[in-house]
Amino acid sequence: MKKIVVFISGQFLHFFMAIFFILVFFDYIIPVNTAAQDFININSSKDYQVNNYVRVTNTGGTLSKVVIIMPLPQSNFYQKINSIDTHSGAVLDIPDSEDRYLRYTVTENLPGPGETRTFGYNFNITLHNITIDLDVPEILYDYDVNSEIYQWFTGTSGNIVDPLNPDIKAIADPIWNNSPHIVYFAEKCYEYVAQNFQYLNPEIGLSPLATVLANGGGDCGNLSSIFISLLRYKKIPARHAVAMRPDGSYHVWAEFYLENYGWVPVDVTFKMSSPSRNYFGYYDGNCIVVNNTVAMW
Repeated sequence: MKKIVVFISGQFLHFFMAIFFILVFFDYIIPVNTAAQDFININSSKDYQVNNYVRVTNTGGTLSKVVIIMPLPQSNFYQKINSIDTHSGAVLDIPDSEDRYLRYTVTENLPGPGETRTFGYNFNITLHNITIDLDVPEILYDYDVNSEIYQWFTGTSGNIVDPLNPDIKAIADPIWNNSPHIVYFAEKCYEYVAQNFQYLNPEIGLSPLATVLANGGGDCGNLSSIFISLLRYKKIPARHAVAMRPDGSYHVWAEFYLENYGWVPVDVTFKMSSPSRNYFGYYDGNCIVVNNTVAMW
């Protein structure tokens, strides 16, 4: 009987693949207020139990191997991973990033024709609703140009983030020339993107920046790419935050970095949909961040 080798990493062959986050809310909120002088203020926290799994169905043929790649959330200022059971998955680092992923290489107990097997991991997580106190940085330090953060997050990322795009330069230069410091510049870029672009083409994935600019907008990830490109044009480290909601949908926002302080969340998409509210330095704590790297080489 013919054997096939199937690798599952975003593409599939003879398989139906579904990925789910199942969250069980414990029905309480833990307020954890930090001191007023702290840069990151945790307004409230919620605890969840999470099962993240892939369901693999063999629609025909005999399998000899299945390889499954899954994102692995990390503890950061948005969330704390309290415990994790990888069920024998190999934990691997992604080069030039803080991200990690799990790889399952399965050669035994594979699904036969018409059968389904489930692979994945589970963990406990605490999600934080946070506000960044941007009055705290009384001194804005120069960036360490030799740091990993500066090296990773100030250049191009494939064609998704392009600080050298002439349209980015045309937008950024006038804002920069009227900005007394980088936080002011970042906030004005956030407002500019929210006011001058549209939410378009949801759930089609990240597009080349030139296409997004030509279309006059994009979905949450692509709108974030505009903001990130504007900041990187002025050598301010910036990146995407890719997250999963409890209903299985994704959301993406941006972050920029302040030397000696940390990352600042910026959600231009939410600002666009709710102009009267402030999403510059605020995160609502309703997503699990799974990735901070969307670079394509």
